[in-house]
Amino acid sequence: MRRFLQVLCRIEAFIASLAYVIVAGLLFGDVISRELLGQGFSGTPQFATLLTVVAGFMGFALVSHDGTHLRIEAVDHLLPAWTANAHERLGDAVSAAICLFFAVVAARFVLGTWQADEVVAVLYIPLWPWQAVLAYGFGSSALRHLVFAWRPDLKPVRENRVAANA
Repeated sequence: MRRFLQVLCRIEAFIASLAYVIVAGLLFGDVISRELLGQGFSGTPQFATLLTVVAGFMGFALVSHDGTHLRIEAVDHLLPAWTANAHERLGDAVSAAICLFFAVVAARFVLGTWQADEVVAVLYIPLWPWQAVLAYGFGSSALRHLVFAWRPDLKPVRENRVAANA
């Protein structure tokens, strides 16, 4: 399971990085084209926006993997240190449920877009594959949190965790 999570993390990091590199290249090329030729490439901002969403939701899954997502740490100081492991597991179970809920909502949204044959304005390409990254990002995060709730030994340790310092 640890190996699976590591490979998944590497794949998602590669996709996020590649998306940002392409965005940077597109926008740089568009600006150069506008300056030199007086006209940019049609659809560049739209395509860059789609790739930014891909990178963002891959990043969402990555912060779930690393445990660097935002969380309420005030409670850590209010509860006894010996309950930290139970609270971590409960937090991961709740996070898994929330992410799974949003994955299902996103999947239904994508299905509606697919059934309606909606396309991206200006680019005239199907919209649903780009929206599917929302369902994937939430689903991947739900899977990770579920695994961490079940097997806390697989969860990467955050350096600033209060429970680890207690």
